[in-house]
Amino acid sequence: MVKVRIYSEFSFKAEIQLKDVDVTTRDYDVQRHRKEIHDYLQKRLSSAFSDAEDITLHYVEFSVAAE
Repeated sequence: MVKVRIYSEFSFKAEIQLKDVDVTTRDYDVQRHRKEIHDYLQKRLSSAFSDAEDITLHYVEFSVAAE
């Protein structure tokens, strides 16, 4: 067996409760919650890829998703 490093780019919508954020919030203001969103994403990726030895987020971009 060989270990392979995989780089991927993906996009998804998730409902995350963030204080003082709703559909009218500017993307600039949403950026204040970078740590909370980063932690949420790291936790989700770790559970989805439980057999991975290392998961590193290099870049995260986010905004309020329009319906």
